[in-house]
Amino acid sequence: MQMIDHEKFRQYTRYFDKEFVTELIDVFTREYPARFELLNKNIEELDFPALCEHAHSLKGAVANFMAPAPLALAKKLEEMAKAGESNGLRELFSDLVTDTEELILELQEIKSQYRFR
Repeated sequence: MQMIDHEKFRQYTRYFDKEFVTELIDVFTREYPARFELLNKNIEELDFPALCEHAHSLKGAVANFMAPAPLALAKKLEEMAKAGESNGLRELFSDLVTDTEELILELQEIKSQYRFR
């Protein structure tokens, strides 16, 4: 399944230089493990305020890449945290991890294409 809406991503990044886009990808990729470790910890501890904050931050980061599926999952995670809802939280997080890993693979492909232009 394709994570990125490539047409929207091209439109969004059309005025950015390639170095900026590759740095955006690099920062997201570098921060991914720590970001998801925090989310996992927040879920384990049912720390809803921290989970809400970290899910909101992830939502903003993912929005840069025009990736509707992981964006929707991050938004749902934030909404559940705001509501203090724990039922289904672990499954939602698992889906978010899977989709974000796929997003990262697509981002690496985009980054490799930018190097050769």
